[in-house]
Amino acid sequence: LFEKNPVIAESKRKNAILILSREPGNEEEIAMIQLNIGLTKSNPDSAIAYYQASLEMTKSGNFPELEVTAYNNMAYSLLDKKDFMEAESCLKVHAIPIAQKLGNFNWLSSLYDTYADVMLAQDNKSKAFDYERHALKMRHEANRKYASDQVRLLSALLDLKNKEIRIQSNESDLQKNENKIRMILFLFGCTVL
Repeated sequence: LFEKNPVIAESKRKNAILILSREPGNEEEIAMIQLNIGLTKSNPDSAIAYYQASLEMTKSGNFPELEVTAYNNMAYSLLDKKDFMEAESCLKVHAIPIAQKLGNFNWLSSLYDTYADVMLAQDNKSKAFDYERHALKMRHEANRKYASDQVRLLSALLDLKNKEIRIQSNESDLQKNENKIRMILFLFGCTVL
């Protein structure tokens, strides 16, 4: 993260992959590192090789969101290579069905946006416009779901705060009653003496 030299940063990432691959159960981290290396590559073929390695890792570990990420990134690299059919296939055959299965509206919005870019690169403006409309619709759904989750969270926090206030109020009442009992016992003890 802090390394300025990209060559050293890449070697550190590769070293991290070697260390993580020694123990099973690190597939997700390895796949993320491979995605990050792919993002730094300016040569589309090199980037695609890292995305495919990441895909192999995600499929073996069943990490569908990383799989969607790899396919989306690969579509852009294929777009750079002018391989429109493969880019379209990455999205239409692989990434979009996975995101639909997950019900992840954020990813669907991004994928439809990428698909619109592929259509635009093919000079198919009407399809690009349709997919941009789908992307906006999915973004709206994602925002609605996020807002609903936020409202539920805020409601739960408010309910918790109300319970804390009631508990503090009850503790305060108990403390007052306890002080009264102590005072009565003290006065009773003084009276007996």
